[in-house]
Amino acid sequence: MDKCAKWIAFGWSAFAAENLILSENRQMIIDRIGDKTYHGMYSTLSTLACGSVAYGYIKHGPGLLMKSKFGPLRTAIGFGTAAVGAIGVGQLLPKFQLPIKSDGSVTCPFDFKDKSMPENGGLQRVTRHPTFYSIGLLGLGFAITTPYVGRLALLTGPLFVAIIGTHHQDSRFRRGIGGTLTEEREKETSNLPFIAILSGRNDASKLVQELKLTNVCVAVALVSLMFLTKRAMRPRLLAKIT
Repeated sequence: MDKCAKWIAFGWSAFAAENLILSENRQMIIDRIGDKTYHGMYSTLSTLACGSVAYGYIKHGPGLLMKSKFGPLRTAIGFGTAAVGAIGVGQLLPKFQLPIKSDGSVTCPFDFKDKSMPENGGLQRVTRHPTFYSIGLLGLGFAITTPYVGRLALLTGPLFVAIIGTHHQDSRFRRGIGGTLTEEREKETSNLPFIAILSGRNDASKLVQELKLTNVCVAVALVSLMFLTKRAMRPRLLAKIT
């Protein structure tokens, strides 16, 4: 197995495992070793796991070059997936606005006063865990079009952690451990993205109305620029493969 991918896969797996074990047994561990020691252990193990990911990529990255074909379908799927993730990340930011008003005065490019997003609307209609899945889908989109084994492991890791971590969080919240997940909220939303919308439990038309459209445009533009840059570099990659 490629050394880069091995270190990165171990790091992501360890990160997911220690979060599962420590969060599931949180109260029991705190009762035995104390709250301060618990959080210190949590932070240390998370840092070591992330360190494995960083070491693998910095020392051995981007990994072996795969003999991959860059067809238009693969590029389109990768771009679409990355764009969805980027749109999600963009919705988590304050609303973008033009830094120059119509009267010529200069203002902040972020509208921190914008309150248009309903508390349970927007990305919550897509998934109960928009932060994790937005980052995960963004990484997956670029992973689909990378020819490097190590980079593939690096970019798919966040989605792997998101799937495991969010399902475990929902399980804990159902049992009243660290939070709550009511039957009503679970019925109207979904863990995996778009399931609630596709099954008719939530309204896609309301989602479109609630999105920060300027943020959507900026997110798609940035992903487009990055994919165009990757396409420009592709002939050199193909030369290496052949």
